[in-house]
Order: sequence, then C-alpha cells, then structure tokens
Amino acid sequence: LSRIESISSLTVDIAPRSRHFFQKRSQSANPELSPRTLEHDDSFRLSLNAYNQTFHLHLEPNFDLLHPEAVIHYTADGSDQRIQKEEILVYKGHAVRSFEMGNRYMQEKAGVLEFDSTVDATTTTQLGWARILVRHDLMSRHKRDQPIIEGAFKVQNDIYHIKATTNYNLVKRSVDIAASDSDVMVIYRDSDTQQHQGNEASQAHACGFDNLLHGSIAKRGAAVSRDAFTKLTGQGCPTTKKSRCTDELNSAADCTYVQHYKSVDNARTQIINNFNMASAVFEETFNISLGLINITIMDRTCPQQIDPQVAWNRACDANYSLGNRLSDFSLWRSNMKNDGAGLWHLMTNCATGVEVGLAWLKQLCNTEAHAQINSDGKKQFVSGAGVSAITRDEWKVVAHEIGHGFGAIHDCVAENCPCTGSDCKCCRLSSDQCDSSGFLMSALSNTSAESFSPCSINTICDAFPSIGSCLADPNDNLHHIYQLNVCGNGIKEPGEECDTGGVDTDCCDAKTCKLKPTAVCEDTNEGCCHQCQIRPKNDVCRPASNPCDIAEYCTGTSAECPVDTSMRDGTSCGPGGLKCASGQCTSRDEQCLSRGFVLNITQSCVKNNEECRLLCNSPDSEKCLIFSGNFIDGTPCGFGGRCFAGECHNGGAIGSSMLYLSDHKNVAILVGIIVFLVVCALGFVLF
Repeated sequence: LSRIESISSLTVDIAPRSRHFFQKRSQSANPELSPRTLEHDDSFRLSLNAYNQTFHLHLEPNFDLLHPEAVIHYTADGSDQRIQKEEILVYKGHAVRSFEMGNRYMQEKAGVLEFDSTVDATTTTQLGWARILVRHDLMSRHKRDQPIIEGAFKVQNDIYHIKATTNYNLVKRSVDIAASDSDVMVIYRDSDTQQHQGNEASQAHACGFDNLLHGSIAKRGAAVSRDAFTKLTGQGCPTTKKSRCTDELNSAADCTYVQHYKSVDNARTQIINNFNMASAVFEETFNISLGLINITIMDRTCPQQIDPQVAWNRACDANYSLGNRLSDFSLWRSNMKNDGAGLWHLMTNCATGVEVGLAWLKQLCNTEAHAQINSDGKKQFVSGAGVSAITRDEWKVVAHEIGHGFGAIHDCVAENCPCTGSDCKCCRLSSDQCDSSGFLMSALSNTSAESFSPCSINTICDAFPSIGSCLADPNDNLHHIYQLNVCGNGIKEPGEECDTGGVDTDCCDAKTCKLKPTAVCEDTNEGCCHQCQIRPKNDVCRPASNPCDIAEYCTGTSAECPVDTSMRDGTSCGPGGLKCASGQCTSRDEQCLSRGFVLNITQSCVKNNEECRLLCNSPDSEKCLIFSGNFIDGTPCGFGGRCFAGECHNGGAIGSSMLYLSDHKNVAILVGIIVFLVVCALGFVLF
C-alpha cells in the first residue's frame, strides 16, 4: 500500500427523526430540535475530506445484519448475552454525488424510493455502496465528540477503506505505509495497492481451497469448461430487493484472533464490521444479505491442553494447518444443529503460509458433518463452514470463503490458461476468454477486487435453488434461535418455571429458573402475577393503548395475560375518516403524514387508492412519492378492499360490496330499502 491519508474531521448531519423514533422512546416529537448524538436507528449524511475531494455518504441503520435475538456467547464464563442493538451503531447506504445533497437526501431519509412508479431515482444518484460502523468505545478513549468510524465505501469501482489507526497498525503488512500515532483514523483505497513483486510476493495472500479438495469433492465443484459455460443461466437468485433474502450466519473467534485484537469486545466489533462490509457485495450482486445470529468468542488466552470438544481453539502451530482447523471446526459446527445458521465462519490469526482462508464447496445450509479421507490419507470433516485469517482487508477473505459455501469455485488466472474441457477446474471469464483474475473469487488475493465475476455469479445463482433452502425472509422475526433457550436470558421458555435474566427475586431462583417454595408465578414473566401470586379476576393486565385496542383482563386462574386483541378492521375510531387497521387508529392520509411529515407530506395519493404500497402526494408537485414499505394491514383500499401484505384484497365485486356496506351502515340501510322496494315491486308485477 503506497498511500494513506488521515481523517481529521467528519461532518455528520442527522436526518430529522420520524414520529416512530419518539413514540418508541415515549418522547414528544420536536422536529425543530436538531439531534446532537447519533443513535443506532438514526439515518444521517456523513461527509469527509480525502484525496482532494469531499465524499458524501447517505447512511441508514443496517437492521438486517443482526437478528432480533442475536447473541454473543462468551466461552470464558459460558454466558449468552443478547446483543443490544442500541449499543451497536452499524449502518449501510451509498456514496452520492456532491450535487445530490438537498431535497433528495431528505426524501431518502424519509424512505422515498421513487416517483410515480416510473423511475428508480436511486440509480441516478448513487456512486456505490457504503458500510460504516461507529466506534463509541474509541470515542471515549480519545475523548472525542466527533464519531470515530470504520468501514468501507465504493466510488467508481474503487473501494475506500476507513480504519481506526490502532486497528490499521495491527493488520498492515510490513510493506504497507505506516500510519502516524497522532492520527485517529486513516483512509486508503484499493487503487493505491501495488502488485506484489520480488520479495513482496511472499506476503501475497491466497485461498487454500484448491489444495483442500479431495477428488470426490472436486467433482462437486461444477468446474466450468468452455462448452459448459453457455449452459449456466444465472437464474435462481432473488431478482429484486423486494424478494431478497438473508443468509443467517454464525461466527466464532478463536483465542488467537481475540489475542490479536486485544480484547473480546474488539474481536466482536471487528467481526460485525467484517460481515457488514461483506454483506454489501452479496446484496449488490445477489440480493442476499448476510445476517449474524450468534458470535462465539473464545478467551484471549490459548489453552495449554487442547479440549477435544473445541479442538479448533488453540495457538498457532506449524503442525496444525488451516485445513486441520477447518476440519475440527466443521465437526464442532455439526453439533450446533437447528441453530438456524446457513453457515458457520471461524476467524483466526493462524494462516498456513500464504493461505489465509478455506471453506467447503457448496455446503450452504448443511448442518451435518460427513467424513472423507484427504490426499494425505487422514480423515477430515466437511460441513457448512469456513475459516478466515486476519489480513488488512479481511472482510474480502470472508466474502470469498462464503462464496465457496454458496457454490463458487476459483476464477481462472493467467497461470490456469488455456483451460478447457473437463480438466478445467476454474471459472472462466467468458466462453471466449479464460483469464478471470481481478475478481473476489481469485485464488490469489487481489486487493483491488470488489465484485464477483460473471461466471461466479452464474454458478452461485444456478446452485442457489438447490442449496439455499435455509435462507430467511429478513422481515420474518418469528425465527427463533436455539442459543437463547437457556436459563438466564430473561425469557421464560419450555422447561423453565421463571427466568429473570440472572436477577434473584422473591419469586424466582435465578440460577435454576425455578420458582421459590411459596411462589406460584414470577411478576416479571407473567402479566397476571403480583407478589408471586395470581392476580384476581378482572384485574387489567394490558390496558387499551389506543381507540382500536381492547383491554385484557386477568382470568383469576392463570398468571398469563390473555392474548392481545384489537377492534375489527374498518371500525371508526376518530374524526377525519380514521379507522382501525391492525389495532391502530389510522387512515391512508395519517400514515403518509406520519412517514413524511419532515417533507410536509399530509395526504396519500387519491388517484392510486387501490394500491397498498405507501404512495403519498408530493407537496411540491402533482406526482406521487413511493415510500419503502406498505400501508398497514387492514387499511382500506380500492372500493371496499383491505390491504394485506402489500396487496389489496377485496374478494371480487360481491366481496367488495359487502365489505363496503359493512363499513358504511347508512349506505347499507339505504341499499336495503331499495332492494326491499324492488323485490316488492317485482312481486306485485309477477303475482
């Protein structure tokens, strides 16, 4: 690396916060008050000066990265701690042109996607993706009010990396330019990395995938020959952002990784940062985001005696290769069945020579471990797992190895060419060109690589329908994680009488999650429990929160509060046409006002009232703005219809009429009278 620059200052412009931001914090909205402190669910504009220009990043929370029930497992004390999203400030977004800074920024932060369903406005303003993590821990250490950030962003096919200086000095190679200790953050770009020559070539990184494969596995690699290239269709991956899915992953850090980053907290932060950046490439290419549901962190002190149950957690040893570590990790991973993870990924500081990463081919969603004999005659275990070692840009190694799990083999490089027929075990650039170096799936580390090759894309998408069954809908929050099924996580689960999150109470023994002798229930777990006893019948356990909510009352026989219920959709609940929808008193106009009040939006699009996408009138023109998301389920649409999952359901003409009449009693009475008179008239004529 021939050049780095210091980042001395950042400009952060926090977008006006929505009503929802204040509602969930039980605060009063004050749109005139400019936010001073960045929070985990803020959207903001970040500006920084480097390389004689100003970069502008539009960022929003990356809610897909951490599962709602994600946990950190600390092996030192065996505890599982739920990741508090309020403590992890991780964001995604894009770099934009300097002139795209005004109203469009406000529209983006309010969630506006496009105008009039005709032009996707984001395609003309974005220069590339951006992923940022805010280091609050370093801010307090350096006594700074300005954010200290790490991450990367892409502009015109060049990736810019931002690191805290302490981290940069930890991972830079001896041939890389040094950072001054007086710098807090540094930025560097891929284009300033020179190709390895002479003695520097010994520091070039590589993936050991080709050396790992046994013959039987190599056949599963779908080696792409010249003749077979045209047979790959590239179909199978989600085609739009709306249909995208999430590969929920688990990651682990061995003792050498934690030791290198100085603490378990630093190791955790680095892993989250790695996956945030790697996910950008998968989202951009495949509409697949990467999400973490478990991060298992070993103690920084490596064991003197190897635990056979966790054989992969050991100090670096010349007689214990990266392949050995992957095999042991794969066997260990197979004991974590039903954890919801498509892949497990191990982070280590123990490379084998130039090999810094390994992964099994096409093992996405495979939770079992099957044994095979390698070329040395030794047993090794194969499962949905990979391993990456520390490098300057280790997120690229992570993305590369996950690519193997998705089915990608290595791209062809010049040394592989010509490469034709069944003997070709690499991915060609095209049917006419062999050399495909310069992409992420190159066997040799190419620090300027920032995307998957066309062949890798086709290979992964062709394999996806057959191996991607475990990938989840990112909007599905019903997917629970087995690691939380333990005493002490604050959730009462099957087999537990109570769970107070490790706090001993008058009712519950926190160590055993069993009720104490005189207790019938635990106050913090059940809504109809008071002082360890069941509350009397008709005590309110869940008050009505709004005109469309229905209060729930204790039965007197159970400590559980009855299931939450609400008024029927369409019930009138307030002036101005407000009606109940999914337990909320709202209307199409009210939902547009709530979402777009920072843009002075007050009305929905009348001309598109049959739509269930969130379409609102632009205050500056006659156009409709399309927001991300949909109208709430139960919101009226069309003629007597209701929105459900973004679509207008009206049951046809009869269903629409009946639904409309049920919501408009005065019209129903008039129609009834008319029908009665018509029937009477027909009866008089006929009889």
